[in-house]
Amino acid sequence: MSEAVYRKLDETHVHASMLKTIYSSSSKHLKVEKSSDSMSFGTAVHMFILEPDKFDSHYIVCPDFKPLSDEMKEKYGSDITHYSKTAEFKKQKADFEATIGTRTVLSQVDMERLRQMRKSTKESNSELYKRLIEAGRAEVSVVVDEMPYMVNGKLVKAPSKARIDNLVVEVDTMYIVDVKSCQSAKKHSFKYDSKKYGYDIQGAFYVDLVNEKFKNMVSQVRFLFLAIETQAPYLCSWFEMGEEMYNEGKAKIGSVIGEAIDVINGGEVKGYSSSYQIEVL
Repeated sequence: MSEAVYRKLDETHVHASMLKTIYSSSSKHLKVEKSSDSMSFGTAVHMFILEPDKFDSHYIVCPDFKPLSDEMKEKYGSDITHYSKTAEFKKQKADFEATIGTRTVLSQVDMERLRQMRKSTKESNSELYKRLIEAGRAEVSVVVDEMPYMVNGKLVKAPSKARIDNLVVEVDTMYIVDVKSCQSAKKHSFKYDSKKYGYDIQGAFYVDLVNEKFKNMVSQVRFLFLAIETQAPYLCSWFEMGEEMYNEGKAKIGSVIGEAIDVINGGEVKGYSSSYQIEVL
């Protein structure tokens, strides 16, 4: 399933982003478009590491526009502000823009960051990288038409979906590998991020969904994080979701799944319960 087709199911299927948004904010926030430089860079990280063969068809690096002739170099040097007003600069820029097409433009700085992140990750543990990145299948869509949930003590089934970064099968074990770009890949820092950004919700949801989808194929499903720092020295760490993290995520899902199912069934989207009254913190 292509990502475009997968995204069309956003409003009709329960998914991890929906659950995280409702838990951390409200169902009204589901309609708010989310975009940031860090999110865009994170998307580039995923493709550069997980689908390098597709990278050049989706991204292009902006060249370093500089004076071409010796005369122009002597006249403008590194003063790009003045040089940008010249016909030579405008031609270079126009020639480059004609090659972009639908691709996303990356700065040379960001491209170098991507290279360093992948290099550091490969070198830190080449065996794990081969087993859990290169040997896996990237961007796998998992859809379950009737995913079972407990809502107010009753069994309810609802269409659900997940887009998995990398899926690896070894004998009777299935590994879900999730790549996270981060400021710090140190254990206590990443654990803090996991709670803050709902990685526990995502992990528990993915494990349950994959277990339901492939219950007759494997005996266990394990959820792994590959955390990679976005700044030098670009260190990385591998973490596995433990039982405590899974249980916390499962409990959070249980507290909002009823509202999520209401939303995909066309029910009312809600704000905060405390919007019109004073509550004690």
